[in-house]
Amino acid sequence: MVTRLLLTLLSSLLLIETSWAAEFNAQVDRTQLQLNEPLLFTLSLINSDNRLRAEGVDPNVDLTLLSNNFNVGRPSASTNYNIYLGQGRSTSEIKVELFPKHTGTLTIPPFMIDGLSTEAIEIDVLEIDTTIADEIFVRSDANVISPWVGQQVVAYLDLYHRVELESASQGSNFETAPVQIEMLSNWKMPQATRQETVNGFDYEVERIAWSVFPNQAGVFSVQLPDIWVTTKAGRQLRLPHQTLDFEVKALPADVPADIIIGRPTLTASSLPDTLKQYELNELTLTLKAPVGVTALPRLLPGITLPEGLKLYPDPARYHTEQTSAGIMDAADYSLSIMPLSAGEFELPAIRIPYFDPVTGQAALVELPGQTINVAPGTMPQPESVVTSTDTVATSKIKPTSNTQPNWIWQLATVIMTLLWLTTLLKLWRKGNDKTPAPTTTSITRPQDKRHPLQQQLLNAMGSNTLEQGLQRWMAYHPEDRTIAEAVHALQSFCYGRSDESIENIQTKVDLAVLRIKQTPISAASNEADPWQAESFTQPKKN
Repeated sequence: MVTRLLLTLLSSLLLIETSWAAEFNAQVDRTQLQLNEPLLFTLSLINSDNRLRAEGVDPNVDLTLLSNNFNVGRPSASTNYNIYLGQGRSTSEIKVELFPKHTGTLTIPPFMIDGLSTEAIEIDVLEIDTTIADEIFVRSDANVISPWVGQQVVAYLDLYHRVELESASQGSNFETAPVQIEMLSNWKMPQATRQETVNGFDYEVERIAWSVFPNQAGVFSVQLPDIWVTTKAGRQLRLPHQTLDFEVKALPADVPADIIIGRPTLTASSLPDTLKQYELNELTLTLKAPVGVTALPRLLPGITLPEGLKLYPDPARYHTEQTSAGIMDAADYSLSIMPLSAGEFELPAIRIPYFDPVTGQAALVELPGQTINVAPGTMPQPESVVTSTDTVATSKIKPTSNTQPNWIWQLATVIMTLLWLTTLLKLWRKGNDKTPAPTTTSITRPQDKRHPLQQQLLNAMGSNTLEQGLQRWMAYHPEDRTIAEAVHALQSFCYGRSDESIENIQTKVDLAVLRIKQTPISAASNEADPWQAESFTQPKKN
């Protein structure tokens, strides 16, 4: 009887210990698949105080063990607690998608944690189904094979498909070597879609492109991301990374480093057939080039007008055009011309130097000059200001003749003097009858003639003029166009050269004010240049 009781107690204790023992398992959703198809790999740790971690500072699961045979996706971790057979059970899981790198029998090795080990799993990888390859595939290329330093390289991926897609996404980022992408000027271009026929089949083609500017000579490579595709029918496919290699050439020694790389275009608005002397006329020039943002000059160089013409140039207004074919930076230059003399004048040709990647030499883009005729005009005269008091006084005063007697004027003077003294006496008595009020000092400020939007933007920038605030902003944020667009729109509106509605200008100013508030500009360092105006606003260092 005692022996049976001990056996029952021992069995119960063994059952309890077994039910609470930790387990570590590995499983896949399938063991046979085609190359470039994914399988889902799951690691589960049950009834353990540990939690599975494949990412972070101190991971306890090393997924690099799979990198020889598989491309590894991004792992996802989860933890839950539930009631199992009347007792609590915790589960920690890691799920990750794996893509076979080659065909044949591939082995997922065992994983170990806390003295526990999973079983190895064998996977059979078959050749790619030709029907799948024919339905979906990618091609990659670039706009140039051997670029120059600073030349724009547009690398792109074309995704071809003739079946409906549920989704298509990038599995990784666009990368460059040996210089990392973060150290280079780069942009992701807008996606473009087109139709194309390949081997008798009609395909939808989606292009994803990146623009990058190599900054040193030598070997240069870009790695385009892998593409993960799911069709409407539920079929999944991973299209592997594409790598493009380039040999970047150094610019010739006689070419300046800040020259425009790539052929630009230079256009101009037309002037009237006949200009009038002393009247201001605006000429707008637009320079476009396949360069990075703000790489174009702020002022056009080498413009000298003949004697008799006065030039008032404005700084460039920048804007950027982005397409799947690359980035195109543009600058608009406003040149105000005032003829000081009448006659015929020859405007000079405008020439912009650039480096031609095709010929490998420096060249010039030229805008031909033109002949203008100036008709005689009169110089504007400042209007004479006459106050209302002066007008009234003048209207009441009439010239006197020598025949009028002087006693009339003497009597009038005496009467006016008595009236003046009487008025002073009344004012003195009125002041003495009242309790003196506390003295307050009021400052009469001149009426602010600035437009409310202009004042709103000046307050946000903390500057006296819009141009001063814009220059300070561009010194810290040369690639940001929000403030420049607001300033230029407001300037054009205030000077009467804009057809833009006040609602659009209000929107631009609001965006600029919000951008300034979100990105404060720190003052210049005293150590850099103690004689800069900004340095006097900073506290002194001990």
